[in-house]
This record gives sequence, structure tokens and C-alpha cells, in this order.
Amino acid sequence: MMAFSSTQRALWRALAIAVLIAPAWAWAEESDDSIAIEKDDWSVAIGVASFSVPRYSGDNDSESLIVPNLELRYKDRLELSFLTGLTYDFLNRGAWSAGPALDYEFGRDTNPELIGFEEVHGGVEVGGYFEYKKNDVTAKVKLLTGVGGHEGTSIKATLRHAKLYDTGLIPLYFLIGPAFRFGDAEYLNTFYGVNQAQAEVSGLPVTSLPTGVISFGLDAVLVVPLSRKVFIRNFFLLEFLSNDVARSPIVTNQGDAVQPTLGIELGYFF
Repeated sequence: MMAFSSTQRALWRALAIAVLIAPAWAWAEESDDSIAIEKDDWSVAIGVASFSVPRYSGDNDSESLIVPNLELRYKDRLELSFLTGLTYDFLNRGAWSAGPALDYEFGRDTNPELIGFEEVHGGVEVGGYFEYKKNDVTAKVKLLTGVGGHEGTSIKATLRHAKLYDTGLIPLYFLIGPAFRFGDAEYLNTFYGVNQAQAEVSGLPVTSLPTGVISFGLDAVLVVPLSRKVFIRNFFLLEFLSNDVARSPIVTNQGDAVQPTLGIELGYFF
């Protein structure tokens, strides 16, 4: 079977999330006067983003991909992005909020460097999130389990400090902070382990990883408004794989424990 490129996977992710949000969008369009939804309740933006990402987690080579983006927000409760998935604020207690979350895992393409390793199919991840906001600091934790692709469970956490800079020409909105990923044994062995069949073909030693930390690093976003409607958003993520993951033959053979991701998006607000 032909493997999908990362750009094709990104398009499938966008399509999958768009299909999942369609019922909510239709409900908003067709609701009657007894369930009034004001236009101002919605925030909509579209864009096109270009990313440089590792070809697979643990690789030392990068590839470029172009991703269309649609972002919807409803009353600061429902948030959808082709880049970050879907969350719904089901429980709000002031600074605290929590609710269901949905995302799409790209999986891993077949690769000449990973002889004997089959493609890890992309698929939906479902779970929930918790968020805490205090002044300019936001902490967010997502717990997601794979459905249809991998079957592992992972935790993704970020702590971001937001700052608005007035340069005298245009304002700059900057978010920066640490990022952290944790996974169960199923997740880690899907992406970093080497089973007996893979070892026999690849020549790599059999490797089984326990539940533990996947990576930690620095996450940053810089938003540059060009007008009231048009903006440029820059993404930066520098991940360092944990010691257990970095010792995987998938990483030590032809990879690197340092995983950089760079991106830039041109977007338009409606």
C-alpha cells in the first residue's frame, strides 16, 4: 500500500476534524429563535500554514508540509483548529475549565531509514482537557487515546505566558513556555519500540519501553497583525526526547534526540 506523505496526512486531519464539527455548525445555522445564536458569538479565521517538521518523531531529517487551517471559536467555549484539534468548555469554574477534546494523530509513514517497520496509520484521538488561566499565564493539559490508528494514550501539557508588545508600528502578541509529553507503554512502543518481527528485518535490537516521559521542551507562538483582518502567526517548538526514548534504536541509529518544529501561517479573520 502506498504511504501517505505528511502533507496528505495534514489534509486528512483537516478533513476529519471538519466532518466532526459539521453537526455543530449546522445546528448554529438552523437553530430557531428560541435558541438564539448571535453572529458575534462566533470567531472565524482561515489560513494557510507552512511547517518544517521531523519526518517522524526521533528522526534527524526534516520535511516541509503545507496545511490549510480553519479556526472556529464559539463564546470562548468551543474551539476548533485544524492545527490543534477540538475542545469544548463543558465545565467552567472561573480560572478553571475542562471538557472533551479531540485531535488527529498523523501516525508515521513508511521510511527507507526504518526498514522492516510498517506504517503507523493516522487516526483520531479522543479524550479530555483541563485548563487554568491566571493573569497572563495559561496551563493546559490534554489526555488523549488513539482510535483507528494507534491505541496508546498520551498526555500533552503546555504552560504559556502571553505578552503584548507595542513596537510603535504594529503590536506583537507573544506566547512562550515549556511543553511536555507523557505516554503509556502502548503509545511509546508504537512509535519508538522495536518488536521481534521488526528486529529480524531491520537488524535493530528488540526494544520495549515502559510508560513514561516522551519529551520536554520549549513552545512559542508569535502573532503579527498586518491589519484588523490579516495576520501572520509564527510557530516554534523545540523538543528534547527523554532518556528512555532517546536510547531507542529508532533514534540512535539514524535519528536525534533534539526535535525542532518551525512554522508560519498567513491568516484572515472574518
